[in-house]
Amino acid sequence: MKINQRLDRFNTYLSTLDNEHSKKALATFFNAILAFILPFVFFVLLFSIHEIVPFGNKYTLLSFDMQSQYIGYMRDYRNVLLGDGSMIYTTSKAFGGDYLSLYSYYLASPFNYLVVFFQESAIPAFFTIINILKLSLAGLHFYFLMRFSKHKNSYGYLAFSVGYALLSYGFVYASNFMWLDAIMALPICILGLEHLLEGKKDYWVYCVSLAYILYTSWYIGAMAVLFIVLYFFYQLISDEEKRSRWPFVLRFAIFSMIGGFMASGMWVTAFLHFSGTKASASLPNPFFASISMFFTGFLENNYATPNNIQLLFGYITMFTGMVTLAFYLSFFVNRGYALKRRLASLSLMIVFFFVSSFNIFNALFHGGREPSWFPGRFSFILSFLVCYFGALSFDKVEFLPPYTAAVNFGALAIVLPLVLTIPNSTNAHNTYTVSWVSLTIYVITSLLLCGYPFLLKIDALRKKAFVTRSVLSFVLVPLSCFSVISGGNHVIDVNVKTNQYQELDTYELDNSYTPYINALRAYAGEENYRMEMFFNRPGNYNCANVNPMFYSYPGISHYSSTQKSNVGEFLGKIGFLYNGYYENYDCGSTLAINSLLGIKYLFDDTEQTSGFNAFAYKPKFYLSDAVKEITNEVSVPEGNDNSNIHMYENTLALPFGFMVNTMNSEYISEGKYIDDKTYWYDAFEYQNEMFKCLADVYDSHGEKKDIFKKIDAKSIITSSGMTYQQDDFGFYRYTGKAGDRIVLKYELEEEAKNQNLYLTMKNFVSGVNYTIDNRTLENSYWHRGLVGVKDNGTHQHTLQLILTRDIYDEEVRDCFYYEDLSVLKEYIDAIKEQASFDLKPKNGLTTFSYEGHINLKKNKQYLLFTFPKEDGIDIYIDNKKQKIETRLNVFSSVDVSSLTKGEHLIRITYTDIGIRTGMLLSGMNIAFLVVLSIFYPKFEEYLANKKSNKKRG
Repeated sequence: MKINQRLDRFNTYLSTLDNEHSKKALATFFNAILAFILPFVFFVLLFSIHEIVPFGNKYTLLSFDMQSQYIGYMRDYRNVLLGDGSMIYTTSKAFGGDYLSLYSYYLASPFNYLVVFFQESAIPAFFTIINILKLSLAGLHFYFLMRFSKHKNSYGYLAFSVGYALLSYGFVYASNFMWLDAIMALPICILGLEHLLEGKKDYWVYCVSLAYILYTSWYIGAMAVLFIVLYFFYQLISDEEKRSRWPFVLRFAIFSMIGGFMASGMWVTAFLHFSGTKASASLPNPFFASISMFFTGFLENNYATPNNIQLLFGYITMFTGMVTLAFYLSFFVNRGYALKRRLASLSLMIVFFFVSSFNIFNALFHGGREPSWFPGRFSFILSFLVCYFGALSFDKVEFLPPYTAAVNFGALAIVLPLVLTIPNSTNAHNTYTVSWVSLTIYVITSLLLCGYPFLLKIDALRKKAFVTRSVLSFVLVPLSCFSVISGGNHVIDVNVKTNQYQELDTYELDNSYTPYINALRAYAGEENYRMEMFFNRPGNYNCANVNPMFYSYPGISHYSSTQKSNVGEFLGKIGFLYNGYYENYDCGSTLAINSLLGIKYLFDDTEQTSGFNAFAYKPKFYLSDAVKEITNEVSVPEGNDNSNIHMYENTLALPFGFMVNTMNSEYISEGKYIDDKTYWYDAFEYQNEMFKCLADVYDSHGEKKDIFKKIDAKSIITSSGMTYQQDDFGFYRYTGKAGDRIVLKYELEEEAKNQNLYLTMKNFVSGVNYTIDNRTLENSYWHRGLVGVKDNGTHQHTLQLILTRDIYDEEVRDCFYYEDLSVLKEYIDAIKEQASFDLKPKNGLTTFSYEGHINLKKNKQYLLFTFPKEDGIDIYIDNKKQKIETRLNVFSSVDVSSLTKGEHLIRITYTDIGIRTGMLLSGMNIAFLVVLSIFYPKFEEYLANKKSNKKRG
């Protein structure tokens, strides 16, 4: 009987326990759903109001670098995932290069795999959807952080999770979609760190989330890791339970190493690839930003103009709603937390104040180099701190003192006059404009903070504290939601009014070229060629040309942080636009250099003649007999009947590999010594020297012929008061004042008439505007390179230079040349006569190759490939590995003087050593995590028992 009674009691207890757990689980599930659904619905609502795809048909989220670069990378990545391309190597970067550096910097998020379910026409919608998913999950993860670190299931946490999900950083920097993964995963990483402190056994939470942050964007991930280290010290200092620190320190060290190396498949790859790019460190001269800039970042209207995020330094954005901000300030007087914890939290924010405000620390936090724009890329961390410490204060809201409102209103009284009177950024002289919506919500929240402790003094309410707290939560959540919706709407509204979001019609125009490009690729058949477009697509707002990736064809124009500097410098020397790390095809180039680089196919839309696509900047060499139009030969799918589209084939284009003469040096220098002085080549002389190294083409005097020949001015006319004299090399050095003019008149000799004419701005002194034949040419950051000039019926041309600043004894070189097509053809024929190639691409798991045969017709010294020489490139001839040397500054070459005439098997292979090393380390550390998850708790238990026994002994 007693046994039955005990069993009944036990079953009753179990049923009560199940019921209680079920209620908690149901409440957790309900709140978790809301933590995701609320921000998701708000994003959809905001994007619908502003007609952003896929919730409208007017605008896209494509803005800034997203419309210039990232859209091209994503389109190309989609094609690679669908089997058209390689994950290891791409010929769509300038001359070709590794793919994984670009992947690790821009494309590594697992969310990007979803792009295969979208047509190319729908990729703008894809960007909108993945941004919403990431930020909505950020809200969910923040709720999980509070729920499972504080072991409470409060509905009020939603006020802070929604604030974090709709943080202003996500709206302002939405174009940088690859940064949002870190925002999404950071709360889970901090949750894992909290569990390490508590000694819980779910070590994988911290490891996997840390690995995810580093894997998806090692750049933003590095900033997150710096914060995680700072947060670790914060927890070490402020732990209120007086636990032994060393177990936590040991766990943090071990599992941080494992988590970091689990992501080594990406960051090791990136580390090995990013040498020689713009990623090198470059600290600025020290100075502090405006004192109001930091405080303005927490407020709704901190994003007043897109000019703010085009600054090098002096703008950050951390707005997460006024509810979170009011609670964050209250944390520092919340007596539910020890003073040392509150002071440690304040110290953490002070550290980020100096990181934000002092540009040296700012640059260091960005990896040692100040961003060219989008400053304060780490500011989502401050948003997290506001939400997190605000949520902690809410967690113990009953411990707030009655004077809390005085603290909040005091902060308002100090900060508001400051931001209203002092410009809030370094270079943009704009002061803050009050958001009355935010101010009202801040005042209401502060009054609630003040009133809540008084309410608890009432016996009836104190006895029903749970109900009182629930009422407070139900008031705070809608207030928080309304506040962040207002903030997000403000950012979107600013971007719409300043035309920052690309219209859907513009993207559709860009996409309309795709069938033609694909048809041209099908027409080409073989893949041993490059191609280019005579214009930059209309949707490219700043001429950062990534057309080869946007349309997935092999080309030379490329703009990304993964571009090798030496490749760009070489392009600059031969006349393409290059400004540190920027290449563009639109300024024109010569037929000779196009032929050398294997640019066989050319694409034009004659309707694109405005702005940066003006006909003045389109190459003119395609008008020569060596380039034939093939528009009618290319089979374009039905329904594509744009009569403005024209396609051309360069009959002189060389393959990717060819035989060349003996070269005395690995490097074609920029000039030569004459009487102990250096004569610097201009772009045309530079190209002449290159071709002289490739083949033997002599004139009647036994001298190698020049393809480019200078056209000398017949007369020079200057403004009165200007003076000039010739230097040792025959160039004129001028002295004059701003507004003075130099007029150079040319008359073509017979052999130059109707040839390709070229002019270059590269060697002109800065501060000069000029015209050729009354056609104004732009000499700016965006247009500086070779310009094609069309001959006229008189064969007379006038170059006019207008000084925009005073100059004193400065060289102004008139680089006006013609291209002798008969000589060019002699060089091309001589090169082709030396050997013929049959190369085809072949993909491997970690390799990419061009394989085929070479039919050697003459004994020559070198085999040259116009692929950049870099680590990982190997060349095999008849299955024997060859020693690779650099030729023409950047290209891969091998000595083949020992080869006999006839056919030889050839293979040029790129092997990504970084991914092999990184994936090996990743695999090893995943295995370590599995093993340690099983045995580490036992190890800690062993140490604890040993310590206990030692004390007893």
